[in-house]
Amino acid sequence: MYRFNTLKIIDQKEEDLINSPNPFAVIVHTVFLALKKTKNNEIELLNLKLELAKSLLNKGFEKEKIRAIMNFLRFYVRLKPDISLIFDKKLEALTGKTYPMGIEELILEQERKASEKRGEKRGEKRGEIKRTEEIVLSAFDDGLPLTQIVRITKTSEKDVLKILKVNGRDL
Repeated sequence: MYRFNTLKIIDQKEEDLINSPNPFAVIVHTVFLALKKTKNNEIELLNLKLELAKSLLNKGFEKEKIRAIMNFLRFYVRLKPDISLIFDKKLEALTGKTYPMGIEELILEQERKASEKRGEKRGEKRGEIKRTEEIVLSAFDDGLPLTQIVRITKTSEKDVLKILKVNGRDL
């Protein structure tokens, strides 16, 4: 049987959440406020959301943590579009920076970075293949035997023969 710790968010003390150095406390506080949303009007929610953002920024978390939590804050505590625009403008004034508009943009940014890394790896691999081909052809043109070309390039005999054939070099 598994036992899991549970946390009843609505029973949390707001002051404890505000004063906690834990980044997760900001998320719990956000959920706490969102649960109370039915009792608040949009302007009160805007002000609460701004206070949460200020608190997050003042705690000195790493930039990536702040960005991820801010996107969570935007996504979870939703405001009407016109009020959301006010939040974005005030946040921009507060930080002097613009942030992605939502969780979708955060995911797209992460995927873009991952794609760049994959592209760099593919480019490196292509460069290695090209260098290997150049070495094979140069060694062959210099008259080195096949066994020595295989050993120098650390390439299989089959691949060396393929490179030679594709480039019009016959044994």
